[in-house]
Amino acid sequence: MIEISIEPDSEDAVIESGKNNVKKSSKKERQKILKERRAKKGFLTLPTKMTAYLWFVLIFANIVSFFDGWATIAIMLAMAGWGQTNFLRTFQQIGNPDLFTYFGLSNQPVVMGIILSIAGTGVVAAVSFKFLVDKFGRRPLTLYTAVAFIICAVLTSFSPPGPEGLLYFLILRILSNYFLSGDVVVIIIAEEAPDHLRARLMGLVIGMSSIG
Repeated sequence: MIEISIEPDSEDAVIESGKNNVKKSSKKERQKILKERRAKKGFLTLPTKMTAYLWFVLIFANIVSFFDGWATIAIMLAMAGWGQTNFLRTFQQIGNPDLFTYFGLSNQPVVMGIILSIAGTGVVAAVSFKFLVDKFGRRPLTLYTAVAFIICAVLTSFSPPGPEGLLYFLILRILSNYFLSGDVVVIIIAEEAPDHLRARLMGLVIGMSSIG
């Protein structure tokens, strides 16, 4: 009679190999089940509780990103008087003067650059949000900064004419950029989105800024 002996080390290796095979097979089975579920649900199927939350975050993030781009282009169009092309002229219902005339400034490109540079200093101050995120959390901070941006943007439209109005306008623009730069919607999307959707959703949110 022949006896087969297994060394302790080799026995552990066999057991470990069996565990790895079980893990690999179970992982493949889970992936197969997920693919079958996605195929059955389809793209237009009503979302579940988790996907409904993800849709809410995605819509909110796109709105914030849209106004991020709109805030800059709107000022540039206002400086140009919204009358440089026929396309823009169709949106000019009232013959309002451009910002240079409104604030009593000379219509020079360097002046436009200075105004945009001063208004953009709020982005630099937004570094402070790094510490506020740890204190309040990303989601509450995103909501607070979005509401604050809307308030500042609305108040900007009430800027009085003249040099005094320009100071009022610049202060509100600095605050608007400060609050708008505090949004962390891209980070939230990166954390909440599943692996197979993360890249597409982040690209959609970032691209929405260009659309704005």
